Amino acid sequence: MIPEQLDLERARRLPELAVLAVITHGDKQGAEGLGRTALAASEDLAATDPVRATLYADLILAYLGEDARKALEDEMGVSTDAYISDFAKRYISLGRAEGEAEGEAKGEAKGEAKALLLVLESRGFTVPDDARARITGCADIEQLDAWLARAATAGSIDDVFES
Repeated sequence: MIPEQLDLERARRLPELAVLAVITHGDKQGAEGLGRTALAASEDLAATDPVRATLYADLILAYLGEDARKALEDEMGVSTDAYISDFAKRYISLGRAEGEAEGEAKGEAKGEAKALLLVLESRGFTVPDDARARITGCADIEQLDAWLARAATAGSIDDVFES
């Protein structure tokens, strides 16, 4: 079982356990103590194995919940970003950019689906549950655009979905 809290001495002897503890429990309330201990253990490791210490610090900060990370930043008077390696910063930045693009695409698809349903309903069509699910479940913007264009002149719901 992975402990929710570790004393500093045990964390220094078993820094991998400290990292696993943060990965497992770092998003729980009060995890800043665990994060503090794990970071201290990784800092101690830096003298003998700086590469592993940097990796451990990156993992700790990546898995530590936002509230705990903010509490540590307030306590330390610095941003924990200063402790993240350049490699991790690039990786995190890339992941955020991908996440933002994915979120933007989902938002755009949701808006397209909403517009399509509005056009169909405004034209007096009753949209069956299966058609509504097909529309709202579609993430392909080009497909939604094609359906929307057809919806403007369709004689029936079936006409919208015909190729």
